[in-house]
Amino acid sequence: MITVIYLVDNILTLLEDGRWHDFIEIADKFKLPERDIGYIISFLTEFGFADLNKDQNRVKISMSLHSFFQIINT
Repeated sequence: MITVIYLVDNILTLLEDGRWHDFIEIADKFKLPERDIGYIISFLTEFGFADLNKDQNRVKISMSLHSFFQIINT
């Protein structure tokens, strides 16, 4: 069973590259329905961890979190 914490961690790892990723790509990678991915993306955007483009159903890591990851990974 995949836990929510596992998914959040792995989605953030995927988004760490700073590029836009669409929901279908993320859902395929984790073998989950887009709806379930949408719940996690909603959480990430609500708390400022990710930026959402609703028109194109895609998401990327927020600039502040991306900068934080760059600092701690050097």
